[in-house]
Amino acid sequence: MIIATTYNLYRDGQKVREGLTTTNVTESGLIPNKSYSYQVSALNEAGESILSAALVVKTPYSAPTGVTLSSSTLALTTGGNRTLTATIAPSTAQQQVNWKTGDAATATVDTNGKVIAVKAGTVTITAESKTDTSKKATCTVTITDPAGGG
Repeated sequence: MIIATTYNLYRDGQKVREGLTTTNVTESGLIPNKSYSYQVSALNEAGESILSAALVVKTPYSAPTGVTLSSSTLALTTGGNRTLTATIAPSTAQQQVNWKTGDAATATVDTNGKVIAVKAGTVTITAESKTDTSKKATCTVTITDPAGGG
């Protein structure tokens, strides 16, 4: 019986490690939020085996470092609306935010960042990263009654 003496590791079809004597490998320097396909071959005095079935692994998202909004101020009239867009840095971080209003009686905000002016006043709309709520951005919304209204 021939027993494997070492292993080769392939990532996305390219040999990335050779001569491994263990079945546990840790890789660094991979791109966050990216899928990689891994295969292994065994090597002994008879040569290299065929590659194993592929195992697909997806790296985790990057940690968010900040949130920016498409606008830091908005001016709306009662009944009007505008949609804010949030971007989380870096681009490899999960791009999901929680939207909050400082006063729902003055303006509401939905899960897509759509701000609806309810009554005259000033309110702060906040977008915070779902994965790190300390990363957030705000927009100050000033709402006035329409001309001739109120």
